[in-house]
Amino acid sequence: MHQQELARRAWEKAGLYKSKNAKLRAFLAHFDATPAACWPDVANEVRTKYPELKAQLITPLWNSGDRLLRINLLRGADPSQPDELALLQKLAAGLRPERDPVELRVASYIESPEVLSRLTKVPGLSPEMTRSLAQRRQALLAHRVAEQQERVAGGQAAVAAPVIAAPVAEAPAPRPRARRKAGKAKRAAPRRVK
Repeated sequence: MHQQELARRAWEKAGLYKSKNAKLRAFLAHFDATPAACWPDVANEVRTKYPELKAQLITPLWNSGDRLLRINLLRGADPSQPDELALLQKLAAGLRPERDPVELRVASYIESPEVLSRLTKVPGLSPEMTRSLAQRRQALLAHRVAEQQERVAGGQAAVAAPVIAAPVAEAPAPRPRARRKAGKAKRAAPRRVK
């Protein structure tokens, strides 16, 4: 796997292969011993056996600048895990539209209101992109609130997480229904010709 060689080089450059950390050395030995490892398998291995090494392993891969490695890191991250969410927010903060357009686009599809909120603060975003990110964030927050309300209504109140209120939409309030019907009726009536 081409990316595996790129990962090795990034970790060598960062000095990870010279580390005295036994767990880090064990992970690197495992990584080197599996020539056809795919990223989901590597991510699962790190999550289950080496969770404390995530930042140490991810940072050199991201700093390598290789677009494919970066995309795989973004796609493979789990924003429901607090440490990975913190890493995603940190990586998102460094994205720039002119330098990282592909990574920015991939990051915009991460299902996390926190990451999307961070992305809206990236300097140089077009107004359309900022608006799109804010709308996706609002939709995710609304979905999260709806799920929490369903859990509470379903008798799972004891295990429900605290409800996070969705921000108030900036759209104007809809007109009352009766008024709309009356308006349509007037428009639908034929006009009298004199």
